[in-house]
Amino acid sequence: MTQTTTSYKNVGRSNVDLHDGRILEPGQTRELTSDEAALPHNQRLVALGTLVPAQTAAKVNATDEAIQLAADNGVDLAELQGSGAHGRITKGDVDRHLKQKESD
Repeated sequence: MTQTTTSYKNVGRSNVDLHDGRILEPGQTRELTSDEAALPHNQRLVALGTLVPAQTAAKVNATDEAIQLAADNGVDLAELQGSGAHGRITKGDVDRHLKQKESD
């Protein structure tokens, strides 16, 4: 049976220790097999938004901090309009969205 792989990007601020001793530094992308991504350690990291599918990170014009904050809070970045250069979504944009959701 062939394992599928998916690229994951570390959008956190610290290194991620993968199960096999590899280190994924902030900003780095690494291919993980479906088995590797299913490991409890990686599921936790994906849930926390430290590791996000690289395809997701590439599709959105957002800073790594904005991606991290959005992932931590379950915000779909496609709903936001960025205030940064060339419409880039910033951490401040996500913060404003969260505050607006709280007040609604």
